[in-house]
Amino acid sequence: MEESLGVISQIIPAGNWGAVFDENGEPVLRPLICWGLVKDGGQVQICGYVESEGSVVSASGLSGFLGFELADWSALLAGMLADDDDDDDDDDEPVPEDQIN
Repeated sequence: MEESLGVISQIIPAGNWGAVFDENGEPVLRPLICWGLVKDGGQVQICGYVESEGSVVSASGLSGFLGFELADWSALLAGMLADDDDDDDDDDEPVPEDQIN
């Protein structure tokens, strides 16, 4: 998809929507900042906008864009935190004295 060159006539918050991108063969969900009503000549379209390198840009104009998805960000964050806690389990056990250099 190509990035729109039209004029944004209205924006609304994106709520829990995200944009899905293909990054190294894996789908990655990035939060949308807003939806924009874009007028280009006689055409009107709705575009989703994300942050990229410090700017707000149309998600569909970025490389690897796959589509939009309604996300449960709190569940995703909880899952990420749980995964992070699982990785730290080995650090919580004391190291036997004979294994200390």
